[in-house]
Amino acid sequence: MRVLLALVLVAFPAVALAQDAAFPPSSGDAGERAAATTGVGAQAEASDGVGGSGKPLLPAHERPIVWVDPGHGGKMEGAVGHKGVLEKAVALQISKRLEEELARSLGARVLLSREGDQDVELSERMRRANEAGAQVFVSVHCNAMPLGPTRAHAKGVETYFLSAEATGEQARRVAAAENAEARKVKASKDPLANILDDLATTEAHRDASALAYAVHQQLIKDLGATDRGVHQAPFIVLMGAQMPAVLVEVGFLTNPAEAALLTDKEHQGKVARSLAAGIASWLDEVARRRMPLEQLEPPVRQAEGGAR
Repeated sequence: MRVLLALVLVAFPAVALAQDAAFPPSSGDAGERAAATTGVGAQAEASDGVGGSGKPLLPAHERPIVWVDPGHGGKMEGAVGHKGVLEKAVALQISKRLEEELARSLGARVLLSREGDQDVELSERMRRANEAGAQVFVSVHCNAMPLGPTRAHAKGVETYFLSAEATGEQARRVAAAENAEARKVKASKDPLANILDDLATTEAHRDASALAYAVHQQLIKDLGATDRGVHQAPFIVLMGAQMPAVLVEVGFLTNPAEAALLTDKEHQGKVARSLAAGIASWLDEVARRRMPLEQLEPPVRQAEGGAR
Protein backbone atom coordinates (compact mmCIF):
# COMPACT_ATOMS: atom_id res chain seq x y z
CA MET A 1 0.00 0.00 0.00
CA ARG A 2 2.80 2.45 0.89
CA VAL A 3 4.50 1.90 -2.48
CA LEU A 4 1.28 2.33 -4.40
CA LEU A 5 0.17 5.49 -2.64
CA ALA A 6 3.59 6.99 -3.19
CA LEU A 7 2.93 6.73 -6.91
CA VAL A 8 -0.13 8.94 -6.89
CA LEU A 9 2.00 11.84 -8.10
CA VAL A 10 3.19 9.71 -11.00
CA ALA A 11 -0.35 8.63 -11.73
CA PHE A 12 -1.50 12.24 -12.07
CA PRO A 13 1.37 14.20 -13.65
CA ALA A 14 -1.01 16.96 -14.75
CA VAL A 15 -2.13 17.67 -11.19
CA ALA A 16 0.69 18.88 -8.95
CA LEU A 17 0.33 18.82 -5.20
CA ALA A 18 -0.52 22.35 -4.15
CA GLN A 19 1.12 24.22 -1.32
CA ASP A 20 -1.07 25.40 1.53
CA ALA A 21 -0.75 28.88 0.02
CA ALA A 22 -3.08 27.77 -2.77
CA PHE A 23 -5.88 28.82 -0.44
CA PRO A 24 -6.47 32.48 0.32
CA PRO A 25 -6.66 33.52 3.99
CA SER A 26 -9.80 32.17 5.61
CA SER A 27 -12.81 34.44 5.37
CA GLY A 28 -15.13 32.10 7.18
CA ASP A 29 -16.06 30.03 4.13
CA ALA A 30 -15.53 26.30 4.33
CA GLY A 31 -12.82 24.65 2.28
CA GLU A 32 -10.22 27.39 2.79
CA ARG A 33 -8.26 25.92 5.67
CA ALA A 34 -4.58 26.73 5.68
CA ALA A 35 -3.76 23.25 6.96
CA ALA A 36 -5.13 20.55 4.69
CA THR A 37 -4.59 17.74 7.17
CA THR A 38 -7.33 16.89 9.66
CA GLY A 39 -6.64 16.38 13.33
CA VAL A 40 -6.45 12.63 12.91
CA GLY A 41 -4.64 12.90 9.60
CA ALA A 42 -1.37 14.01 11.15
CA GLN A 43 -0.90 10.59 12.70
CA ALA A 44 -2.38 7.71 10.73
CA GLU A 45 -3.86 5.06 12.98
CA ALA A 46 -3.79 1.33 12.41
CA SER A 47 -6.45 0.07 10.00
CA ASP A 48 -6.22 -3.30 8.25
CA GLY A 49 -2.44 -3.24 8.55
CA VAL A 50 -2.08 0.26 7.19
CA GLY A 51 -0.28 2.90 9.20
CA GLY A 52 0.12 0.68 12.24
CA SER A 53 3.29 2.49 13.30
CA GLY A 54 1.27 5.55 14.28
CA LYS A 55 3.31 7.66 11.84
CA PRO A 56 2.03 9.23 8.63
CA LEU A 57 1.90 6.70 5.81
CA LEU A 58 3.81 9.06 3.54
CA PRO A 59 5.57 12.43 3.83
CA ALA A 60 3.06 15.28 3.79
CA HIS A 61 4.03 16.35 0.27
CA GLU A 62 3.41 12.83 -1.06
CA ARG A 63 0.08 12.10 0.56
CA PRO A 64 -2.89 12.00 -1.83
CA ILE A 65 -5.14 15.05 -1.66
CA VAL A 66 -8.82 14.11 -1.61
CA TRP A 67 -11.55 16.72 -1.94
CA VAL A 68 -14.80 15.74 -0.23
CA ASP A 69 -17.85 17.78 -1.24
CA PRO A 70 -20.84 17.61 1.13
CA GLY A 71 -23.82 18.34 -1.10
CA HIS A 72 -25.88 21.51 -0.64
CA GLY A 73 -25.64 23.65 2.53
CA GLY A 74 -27.00 26.92 3.87
CA LYS A 75 -30.12 27.99 2.02
CA MET A 76 -29.60 25.07 -0.36
CA GLU A 77 -31.26 22.30 1.65
CA GLY A 78 -31.28 19.64 -1.03
CA ALA A 79 -33.84 16.88 -0.67
CA VAL A 80 -36.31 16.93 2.20
CA GLY A 81 -36.94 13.35 3.17
CA HIS A 82 -39.06 11.26 5.49
CA LYS A 83 -39.96 13.12 8.70
CA GLY A 84 -38.30 16.26 7.36
CA VAL A 85 -34.75 14.89 7.22
CA LEU A 86 -32.56 17.33 5.27
CA GLU A 87 -30.08 16.12 2.68
CA LYS A 88 -27.64 18.92 3.47
CA ALA A 89 -27.30 17.72 7.08
CA VAL A 90 -26.86 14.03 6.26
CA ALA A 91 -24.38 14.78 3.47
CA LEU A 92 -22.24 16.84 5.85
CA GLN A 93 -22.32 14.18 8.57
CA ILE A 94 -21.22 11.44 6.19
CA SER A 95 -18.59 13.70 4.60
CA LYS A 96 -17.00 14.46 7.97
CA ARG A 97 -16.85 10.75 8.75
CA LEU A 98 -15.27 10.19 5.33
CA GLU A 99 -12.73 12.93 6.05
CA GLU A 100 -11.69 11.13 9.23
CA GLU A 101 -11.59 7.72 7.56
CA LEU A 102 -9.45 8.86 4.61
CA ALA A 103 -6.98 10.54 6.95
CA ARG A 104 -6.90 7.53 9.27
CA SER A 105 -6.69 4.70 6.76
CA LEU A 106 -4.77 6.36 3.91
CA GLY A 107 -2.98 9.22 5.61
CA ALA A 108 -4.65 11.37 2.97
CA ARG A 109 -4.79 15.15 3.06
CA VAL A 110 -8.51 15.85 3.06
CA LEU A 111 -10.33 19.09 2.23
CA LEU A 112 -14.06 19.76 2.43
CA SER A 113 -16.13 22.20 0.39
CA ARG A 114 -17.87 23.18 3.60
CA GLU A 115 -17.44 22.27 7.25
CA GLY A 116 -20.74 23.66 8.49
CA ASP A 117 -24.10 24.81 7.21
CA GLN A 118 -22.64 27.20 4.62
CA ASP A 119 -23.92 28.12 1.19
CA VAL A 120 -21.13 27.35 -1.31
CA GLU A 121 -21.80 27.88 -5.01
CA LEU A 122 -21.53 24.72 -7.12
CA SER A 123 -18.84 26.01 -9.49
CA GLU A 124 -16.87 27.43 -6.55
CA ARG A 125 -16.49 23.95 -5.08
CA MET A 126 -14.64 22.62 -8.09
CA ARG A 127 -12.61 25.81 -8.47
CA ARG A 128 -11.29 25.39 -4.95
CA ALA A 129 -10.58 21.70 -5.51
CA ASN A 130 -8.57 22.50 -8.63
CA GLU A 131 -6.61 25.22 -6.83
CA ALA A 132 -5.81 22.79 -4.04
CA GLY A 133 -4.34 20.30 -6.50
CA ALA A 134 -6.82 17.64 -5.40
CA GLN A 135 -6.32 14.27 -7.05
CA VAL A 136 -9.78 12.92 -6.27
CA PHE A 137 -13.13 14.72 -5.96
CA VAL A 138 -16.13 12.98 -4.36
CA SER A 139 -19.45 14.79 -3.96
CA VAL A 140 -21.69 13.18 -1.33
CA HIS A 141 -25.47 13.35 -1.75
CA CYS A 142 -28.71 11.63 -0.76
CA ASN A 143 -31.37 10.79 -3.30
CA ALA A 144 -35.09 11.51 -3.32
CA MET A 145 -38.08 10.69 -5.47
CA PRO A 146 -40.75 13.24 -6.38
CA LEU A 147 -44.31 12.86 -5.14
CA GLY A 148 -45.93 9.78 -6.60
CA PRO A 149 -46.48 6.06 -6.07
CA THR A 150 -42.76 5.23 -6.04
CA ARG A 151 -41.68 8.00 -3.64
CA ALA A 152 -41.54 5.87 -0.50
CA HIS A 153 -40.33 2.71 -2.21
CA ALA A 154 -37.34 3.79 -4.32
CA LYS A 155 -34.09 2.68 -2.69
CA GLY A 156 -30.44 2.03 -3.38
CA VAL A 157 -27.18 3.64 -4.43
CA GLU A 158 -26.39 5.53 -7.63
CA THR A 159 -23.01 6.90 -8.73
CA TYR A 160 -22.37 9.49 -11.43
CA PHE A 161 -19.58 11.02 -13.46
CA LEU A 162 -19.70 13.89 -15.93
CA SER A 163 -21.06 13.76 -19.45
CA ALA A 164 -22.64 16.23 -21.86
CA GLU A 165 -25.92 14.32 -21.81
CA ALA A 166 -27.66 12.22 -19.19
CA THR A 167 -27.70 8.48 -19.81
CA GLY A 168 -31.38 8.07 -18.94
CA GLU A 169 -34.47 9.63 -17.42
CA GLN A 170 -33.36 8.97 -13.84
CA ALA A 171 -29.95 10.55 -14.52
CA ARG A 172 -31.66 13.59 -16.08
CA ARG A 173 -33.94 13.94 -13.04
CA VAL A 174 -31.08 13.73 -10.55
CA ALA A 175 -28.88 16.17 -12.48
CA ALA A 176 -31.75 18.65 -12.81
CA ALA A 177 -32.41 18.48 -9.07
CA GLU A 178 -28.76 18.96 -8.12
CA ASN A 179 -28.16 21.70 -10.70
CA ALA A 180 -31.26 23.68 -9.73
CA GLU A 181 -29.35 25.44 -6.95
CA ALA A 182 -26.71 26.90 -9.26
CA ARG A 183 -26.74 30.68 -9.42
CA LYS A 184 -27.51 32.30 -12.73
CA VAL A 185 -24.25 33.56 -14.22
CA LYS A 186 -23.50 35.08 -17.60
CA ALA A 187 -21.76 32.42 -19.63
CA SER A 188 -19.11 33.32 -22.16
CA LYS A 189 -20.25 30.42 -24.33
CA ASP A 190 -22.96 27.81 -24.51
CA PRO A 191 -22.98 25.60 -21.36
CA LEU A 192 -23.02 22.44 -23.47
CA ALA A 193 -19.92 23.63 -25.29
CA ASN A 194 -18.24 24.15 -21.93
CA ILE A 195 -19.01 20.57 -20.96
CA LEU A 196 -17.70 19.24 -24.26
CA ASP A 197 -14.52 21.23 -23.77
CA ASP A 198 -14.16 19.69 -20.33
CA LEU A 199 -14.52 16.18 -21.71
CA ALA A 200 -12.14 16.83 -24.58
CA THR A 201 -9.37 18.56 -22.69
CA THR A 202 -9.45 17.09 -19.19
CA GLU A 203 -7.25 14.02 -19.03
CA ALA A 204 -8.70 13.17 -15.64
CA HIS A 205 -12.13 12.47 -17.15
CA ARG A 206 -10.83 9.18 -18.52
CA ASP A 207 -10.23 8.03 -14.97
CA ALA A 208 -13.56 9.27 -13.62
CA SER A 209 -15.43 6.27 -14.97
CA ALA A 210 -13.07 3.85 -13.23
CA LEU A 211 -13.32 5.81 -9.98
CA ALA A 212 -17.12 5.80 -10.18
CA TYR A 213 -17.25 2.03 -10.64
CA ALA A 214 -14.70 1.38 -7.88
CA VAL A 215 -16.60 3.48 -5.35
CA HIS A 216 -20.00 2.21 -6.46
CA GLN A 217 -19.10 -1.48 -6.35
CA GLN A 218 -17.54 -1.08 -2.92
CA LEU A 219 -20.70 0.57 -1.58
CA ILE A 220 -22.95 -2.16 -2.98
CA LYS A 221 -20.72 -4.84 -1.51
CA ASP A 222 -20.35 -3.29 1.94
CA LEU A 223 -23.85 -1.91 2.43
CA GLY A 224 -25.83 -4.65 0.72
CA ALA A 225 -27.72 -1.82 -0.96
CA THR A 226 -29.84 -2.03 -4.09
CA ASP A 227 -27.59 -1.45 -7.10
CA ARG A 228 -29.09 1.36 -9.16
CA GLY A 229 -26.02 1.57 -11.36
CA VAL A 230 -23.32 3.98 -12.50
CA HIS A 231 -24.57 6.74 -14.78
CA GLN A 232 -23.42 9.89 -16.54
CA ALA A 233 -25.02 13.33 -16.45
CA PRO A 234 -24.10 17.05 -16.78
CA PHE A 235 -23.63 17.92 -13.10
CA ILE A 236 -22.44 21.49 -12.67
CA VAL A 237 -20.43 20.62 -9.56
CA LEU A 238 -18.31 18.19 -11.61
CA MET A 239 -17.61 20.57 -14.51
CA GLY A 240 -14.08 21.81 -15.07
CA ALA A 241 -12.51 19.07 -12.98
CA GLN A 242 -8.76 18.66 -13.30
CA MET A 243 -8.99 15.37 -11.44
CA PRO A 244 -11.28 12.32 -11.57
CA ALA A 245 -14.57 13.49 -10.06
CA VAL A 246 -17.72 11.61 -9.11
CA LEU A 247 -21.03 12.27 -7.40
CA VAL A 248 -22.50 9.57 -5.16
CA GLU A 249 -26.15 9.27 -4.09
CA VAL A 250 -25.81 7.03 -1.02
CA GLY A 251 -29.51 6.29 -0.50
CA PHE A 252 -33.06 7.67 -0.64
CA LEU A 253 -34.24 10.01 2.09
CA THR A 254 -37.80 9.62 0.80
CA ASN A 255 -37.69 5.91 1.68
CA PRO A 256 -38.51 5.63 5.42
CA ALA A 257 -36.19 2.67 5.97
CA GLU A 258 -33.24 4.25 4.16
CA ALA A 259 -33.86 7.62 5.80
CA ALA A 260 -33.58 5.92 9.19
CA LEU A 261 -30.32 4.27 8.15
CA LEU A 262 -28.82 7.44 6.70
CA THR A 263 -29.41 9.35 9.93
CA ASP A 264 -27.90 6.56 12.04
CA LYS A 265 -24.33 7.33 13.17
CA GLU A 266 -23.20 3.72 12.86
CA HIS A 267 -24.50 3.44 9.31
CA GLN A 268 -22.95 6.78 8.38
CA GLY A 269 -19.61 5.42 9.54
CA LYS A 270 -20.13 2.32 7.44
CA VAL A 271 -20.86 4.44 4.37
CA ALA A 272 -17.73 6.51 5.03
CA ARG A 273 -15.51 3.45 5.42
CA SER A 274 -16.89 1.98 2.22
CA LEU A 275 -16.32 5.20 0.27
CA ALA A 276 -12.75 5.38 1.58
CA ALA A 277 -12.12 1.76 0.62
CA GLY A 278 -13.43 2.39 -2.89
CA ILE A 279 -11.17 5.42 -3.30
CA ALA A 280 -8.19 3.44 -1.99
CA SER A 281 -8.78 0.54 -4.36
CA TRP A 282 -9.00 2.94 -7.29
CA LEU A 283 -5.78 4.72 -6.28
CA ASP A 284 -4.03 1.36 -6.08
CA GLU A 285 -5.30 0.31 -9.49
CA VAL A 286 -4.22 3.57 -11.15
CA ALA A 287 -0.79 3.33 -9.56
CA ARG A 288 -0.38 -0.27 -10.69
CA ARG A 289 -1.37 0.56 -14.26
CA ARG A 290 1.19 3.36 -14.52
CA MET A 291 4.21 1.98 -12.68
CA PRO A 292 6.96 -0.14 -14.32
CA LEU A 293 6.24 -3.86 -14.05
CA GLU A 294 9.44 -4.58 -12.11
CA GLN A 295 8.36 -2.15 -9.38
CA LEU A 296 5.09 -3.91 -8.64
CA GLU A 297 4.85 -5.56 -5.26
CA PRO A 298 5.53 -9.31 -5.67
CA PRO A 299 2.64 -11.74 -5.23
CA VAL A 300 2.19 -12.98 -1.68
CA ARG A 301 3.08 -16.52 -2.63
CA GLN A 302 6.49 -15.41 -3.89
CA ALA A 303 7.11 -13.20 -0.88
CA GLU A 304 6.37 -16.17 1.37
CA GLY A 305 8.68 -18.44 -0.57
CA GLY A 306 5.91 -20.29 -2.35
CA ALA A 307 5.66 -21.46 -5.96
CA ARG A 308 7.68 -19.46 -8.46
